[in-house]
Amino acid sequence: MNELTDDCVACGTDGRDAPRLVARETQDMTGETFVYRLCQGCGSLQIDEVPDDLGRYYDASSYSSFAVKTSLVDRPLVQNPLSRALLRTMGAVHRRTGRGLGLRFVRDAGISPRESVIDIGSGIGENLVHMRLLGHRELVGSDPFLPEDVDRNGVTVLRRHHSELTGTYDWVVMNHSFEHVPDPHAMLASAARLMAPGGRVLVRMPVMGCAAWHRYGMDWSQIDAPRHLVLYTPEAMDAMAQAAGLRVQRMFYDSWSFQLWGSELIRQGLPHKGASLQQARAHFSRQQLKAWEQESRELNERGEGDAGGYVLTRA
Repeated sequence: MNELTDDCVACGTDGRDAPRLVARETQDMTGETFVYRLCQGCGSLQIDEVPDDLGRYYDASSYSSFAVKTSLVDRPLVQNPLSRALLRTMGAVHRRTGRGLGLRFVRDAGISPRESVIDIGSGIGENLVHMRLLGHRELVGSDPFLPEDVDRNGVTVLRRHHSELTGTYDWVVMNHSFEHVPDPHAMLASAARLMAPGGRVLVRMPVMGCAAWHRYGMDWSQIDAPRHLVLYTPEAMDAMAQAAGLRVQRMFYDSWSFQLWGSELIRQGLPHKGASLQQARAHFSRQQLKAWEQESRELNERGEGDAGGYVLTRA
């Protein structure tokens, strides 16, 4: 269901008189432009009209979440029992100390290997496969844009809309998928339905109103038109959680230097091709990239980063 009407989908403010701003398609720089509305109530940025053919913007050649990567998880070395035991140990060390091999959002959110996880909008399931190698066991992914169900390294990823999912889980995770959906209230309702007693929801997404937005405006790399339908402020997320019978227990910031070098590429009229550091190194010096990474850490510490995670519980 498309809930993106003239009113702000987050706070309900009438959007007919909201400022209209133009965003370019920037992953491939196709020349297409899309109109967004800046809500005068909560400050969220919402696409004015969802493309009828939205699915074509998610093919594997142009959208990295659907491309199977040749990475650690695909190497034969990690398939033997000794390697898997070592990886689980390294994952445990990372969860305790933040050092070594691990996924930062898992530690920031506090997801235990003993807890079950469903990742809604997981793409090909890259994060879940990494989690499994690091000691997590009960993992399921889902994404309606997959061509078919996928079983990859022991992780099942279902070609399902969130409304079609069943079961209950300790964690319902949305890793940068919430900003992609035209039915955010229904998605939060699905998350609440899938939560086990005492369960939690983790929503990771761009943070509208951040320092990068104020610096770059419509060249901010996280706008990613037309895939990102709505860029929400923390105030908007609070309101939407309450409407779903949930509450924001806490929030953490986890932005990185892409907010700066990706936006700089866009300003120069260059495609950013997802968030590939290889591309960044082709255009910016090592010293510049290092400085941007340091600045990104400082922005996170000040609560001004351009991406973060919301941990939700039942209200």
